[in-house]
Amino acid sequence: MADFNNSTDNMHPSDPNSIVEVVILVWLWRICGALLIFPGLTGNIIVIYIFSKLDIASSTANVHFFVLTITDSAILVTVLLRQWIVFTFNYDLRNISNLGCKIHEFLSYTLSDFSPWILVSLSCERVISVYFPFDFKRWCTVRRAVCKLAAMFFVCCIINAHLLWTYGLIPDGSDMSCEPVNEEMRYYDIHVFVWLDLLFVSFIPFVIMLVCSVLIIRKLSRSDFAYNPRTGAVSTTDPDTTSRGRPKMDRNTSDTRLLLVFAVLYVCLSLPHSSTYIIFSYITADCYQSIARISLAWSVTFLVQACNYSINIVLYTARSKKFRWEFRKLFHRTTPRRPQTGRPKKTTAPQDRQITLMAKRNRLSSATELNRQFRNATGINISTQTFRNRLHKSHLHAQLIVIIQFKFSEIKSTFL
Repeated sequence: MADFNNSTDNMHPSDPNSIVEVVILVWLWRICGALLIFPGLTGNIIVIYIFSKLDIASSTANVHFFVLTITDSAILVTVLLRQWIVFTFNYDLRNISNLGCKIHEFLSYTLSDFSPWILVSLSCERVISVYFPFDFKRWCTVRRAVCKLAAMFFVCCIINAHLLWTYGLIPDGSDMSCEPVNEEMRYYDIHVFVWLDLLFVSFIPFVIMLVCSVLIIRKLSRSDFAYNPRTGAVSTTDPDTTSRGRPKMDRNTSDTRLLLVFAVLYVCLSLPHSSTYIIFSYITADCYQSIARISLAWSVTFLVQACNYSINIVLYTARSKKFRWEFRKLFHRTTPRRPQTGRPKKTTAPQDRQITLMAKRNRLSSATELNRQFRNATGINISTQTFRNRLHKSHLHAQLIVIIQFKFSEIKSTFL
């Protein structure tokens, strides 16, 4: 094996494309790149369509996830699609013009920097919603969320603005290559900018998201209040059980778990690729095979990182019931409901059965009292007459307690 690595044919082969690492690299990009690009873009388009139907402006979380999906789609088109075209058709789109080289390099870094900070912004808002629940809607509005995201994108543009004048097309044999235009910027790009990219893209966002998730879980686990999503009520709970002896409500909400998954998943997928730039800056490639090995390692970590931008639809489907319902409606043909006369019922069939069970368990309670208990349990406000109508359909009637008063003199005259 050592003789093979140090052989003269391996140092300067007649056909560099015949190297094993190069063959693996080409087919890796052709197969895995296509599996990430086209299903990822299709899923992101479906996510954008579903968010447009769910009213994006209804919450700040929807705004963040909508912008994140658009950003990830732009990264797939700008970065991943270009690499797939290079290895599949042997044609580089950014080498068409000097301006295309500058814009592509600028957008690639800017969008890659902006994507994790969207999750950081959402994590910070979740912390505010837990620690300051009564001021959250006043502090974190949709308009402020849009302004905050716009400011973050502007900062990312400023950080990467130097790429617009430090990159350009330079001769590379018989072809042109998009690289730094002078040696000073090449040194900065290889030895300095890689550390900034590691901190700004991977390490700092992961630390902030992890700290926010831990703070949220810690606050909810120590809180004496539990939020019931079905009724929208906040009630006090015992540390172990509720006042009725039922198990304590799970306070780790789906949004909190999703943010923790985002933090761990993002750093596991992006940290290896950011680290390769630092490692490769200290490696000197003195032969074709060394260059092929470095390119293969870079491509593997890059494709692993690209999974961040292709799995949005999986995470969103696991997050929201409304999103899952809209997603199923796209692929399942549903029979339209027949037109009905009159206004729709205010209670569903399971709620009607609940009314019947309440009446059977409390036979001496009046319809007004039973209606009040039903409203406190479900949050549905119906009239007492409507409640009686539900009981009449089950052949139940409210019980009336009649109190009869007798005079002692009448009783005495009756029995004596």
